[in-house]
Amino acid sequence: MALRHLSTVLCDYVIVSNEGKASAIGLFQNIRVTGFPGAVPMVGIIVTFAGERGDPYEVRLEGPGMEDMVVSQGVCEPPPGLDEHQQWGVMVYGKAAPMVFNEPGVYRVVLRCEAEVVHSYPFGVFVQRTEEAATDGQR
Repeated sequence: MALRHLSTVLCDYVIVSNEGKASAIGLFQNIRVTGFPGAVPMVGIIVTFAGERGDPYEVRLEGPGMEDMVVSQGVCEPPPGLDEHQQWGVMVYGKAAPMVFNEPGVYRVVLRCEAEVVHSYPFGVFVQRTEEAATDGQR
């Protein structure tokens, strides 16, 4: 297994240009809901990693009380016509709209190569207290 995790981002929206460049709008680290089951309109997910040609990958959203959701799967392929010093990696995008959470807990965006976990990005889902405002990286 040669995959190397580079980054994971959770956001409100992912916009992808015609050239394949991604913009993440509304970054967050945790999700607050008013009760359970709770929902948010959309969760955007961007995972970037590097690997060798042909390395299989799978990105899943996993958590308590939910069926695992496949965000993306495939094999690593470099773009055609790489220059000598050009760096490359795989950037996958996904969204869940709406995203429903059945119970509080730590959920994860998990990158795997075959059955082996390469990286697991945790985020919390919990009930927002009425006097709190959603700040400090909370959705």
